[in-house]
Amino acid sequence: MFLLSGFYVGFRFNKTVKTSLSVSSNPLSLLTLRENDVLKAAPRGLSNAEMADSLFISVPTVKTHLFNIYIKLGVKRRTQAIMIAQEILVKTENHTLV
Repeated sequence: MFLLSGFYVGFRFNKTVKTSLSVSSNPLSLLTLRENDVLKAAPRGLSNAEMADSLFISVPTVKTHLFNIYIKLGVKRRTQAIMIAQEILVKTENHTLV
């Protein structure tokens, strides 16, 4: 169970998202363009504030995008999201996030 910005996200929601991820061969395709931008900024070691500045968005917006990325990729940490994204990109296009 998570509490983020006053919204409660229960186990059922997470389970539903994980089920839909197994159907998709590329979970990165579930991410929005802005979520992709945030995920691409993550491997550079930027803080949330630095990502917000570079993407011209607020820090809470960065946190929201990161939370959505974690849910869609079925992970709990930024490093896990980066690893999954890099593995998928290497398998599909032989590119890196950076």
